[in-house]
Amino acid sequence: MRRIGFALLVAALVLSAAALAEEPVVIPIVTMTVVSLEDPTPSPTPAATPTPKVTASPEVTAAPSVTIVPAVTVTAIPVTPEPSPAAQPTPAAEAMLMADGQPATTMSVGGIFAGESTVLGSGIPRSAITSIRFEDHLTGAPADAWDVSADRNGSVLAWVEDGALTVAAEGGVRANPDSGHLFAGYSAATEIDFNGCFYTSGATDMSHMFESCWALESLDVSQLDTSSAVDMSYMFGSCPELRALDVSGFDTGRALSMEGMFLLDAKLEQLDLSGFDTSNVSNMRSMFEGCSSLASLDLTRFDMAKIGDVRSMFGDCAALKLVSFGSGFAADADATGMFEGCPALLRIDGRTMDAQQWSNLGSYAGLKRWSRGDGVRWLQTKLVQAGYDPGDIDGVLGPRTEAALKAWQGDHGFAASGVTDAEQVWALFE
Repeated sequence: MRRIGFALLVAALVLSAAALAEEPVVIPIVTMTVVSLEDPTPSPTPAATPTPKVTASPEVTAAPSVTIVPAVTVTAIPVTPEPSPAAQPTPAAEAMLMADGQPATTMSVGGIFAGESTVLGSGIPRSAITSIRFEDHLTGAPADAWDVSADRNGSVLAWVEDGALTVAAEGGVRANPDSGHLFAGYSAATEIDFNGCFYTSGATDMSHMFESCWALESLDVSQLDTSSAVDMSYMFGSCPELRALDVSGFDTGRALSMEGMFLLDAKLEQLDLSGFDTSNVSNMRSMFEGCSSLASLDLTRFDMAKIGDVRSMFGDCAALKLVSFGSGFAADADATGMFEGCPALLRIDGRTMDAQQWSNLGSYAGLKRWSRGDGVRWLQTKLVQAGYDPGDIDGVLGPRTEAALKAWQGDHGFAASGVTDAEQVWALFE
């Protein structure tokens, strides 16, 4: 009984010390020999296990404590950085949309999509579609969805519900390099929503892409990457209801043709083309023809050095009053009808001039002895303004006019041939 009481005392002292300590302590396990209360004869203490002695102290002094450091399991949690606002996920390479070329009989004629064309290889007429939307997942694709992937591997599906066309792929849809006529002829569609998941970085042909979308009033193309586009001809041609179009972010550095790009977009009132790089463009024929609501165009960033065809570029722009160019055209540029159907007096590069006369400049090359008509009359007027005497301004290139022309040619570094060429016509105009 004394041993049991003694053991209890030791335990109490240890617990008291633990309570006073600021840190948790390890309580040593004390090995005790339990003596049955029924045994009147105490068992002898084995020699191998001496009984530890405890010296009582008048004051309880906490023994040096052993701090228990709990084991902590650290789980590495991967941190996904927030994507940049401009960054977009790229769909898998196989998630490429098919090229949607149409039979020759349904191709555009003069910038207007002709014939009855169908939706992405199906039998559904394009004219039956009222909206188009892209999705970055295939969840919920109906059983009648069909494969519109370039590789025919089911990675891109399309379906139509109540006139709404959906095109979807996991991670988004990659545009085919040949994206010409892709949305052309959807004449009843009032909305095309790219939904941040249509990727056009590899599209080289964007010609006629939205041509003849007659019901579109606005179109958000700010997400389209045009950096690979070589052909942008008739891209927005014949969209007569289109009122809002922001192409200020377009990268056009590789573009070779912008022929008819905004042809017959009669309700466009303004265009911001300040970001256009036209250094490689050779064809701007009919680029703005029929844009009858445009009042002004700032083309001061345009590099016109390689542009050889500007025929009817501003034809029938009835509201156009002001045009500003950044550079002159190529010497042999064909400007026939460039301002045909424009106001009679138009300010071009800060000067007021006859728009019809500008339009005819291309035809004034090749004037020679006994040429007749308005071109000769224009030449005689310009020679007078330059200080030379062509005789009467009668529209006949006789000997006196020829002599004046040769004198002007010699004084300005040209061969005194008496025959005008395109470079000389532009120099006389300037």
